Amino acid sequence: MLKSNGFLVMSEVDNFENGCDPDSTQLREDDSRFVGKNDEELLEKIREYLGVEKDAILLNSCGENGRIDIQRMEDSEGCQADKNDIAQWKKGKKTLYAVTYTTQVEKVSPFKFVDIEGYENQGE
Repeated sequence: MLKSNGFLVMSEVDNFENGCDPDSTQLREDDSRFVGKNDEELLEKIREYLGVEKDAILLNSCGENGRIDIQRMEDSEGCQADKNDIAQWKKGKKTLYAVTYTTQVEKVSPFKFVDIEGYENQGE
């Protein structure tokens, strides 16, 4: 099994003509966690949660094994930008943010309880 333990989210104001403004960088955490039987299942859950296409997902980002970066454009409310938002942004009529969600994936094994003398079964 594989799991991801939440996201570090970095956003910057993105100006269509001039690119990202490094002075506008903001960081926050998103505690959403996902588990998958394999990499495909885990990636699909993350993709659906963020509403992005497969090409928005960068595997082993920055040369770090197990690191996933997901990039998308968002409005000031944190909603993913749609085609109309992008068109307005390109005309300079709307502010959008370049947002990167970063998570680390790790392999986990299911935990099995064993009977230990002196402990009562709390599940019954």
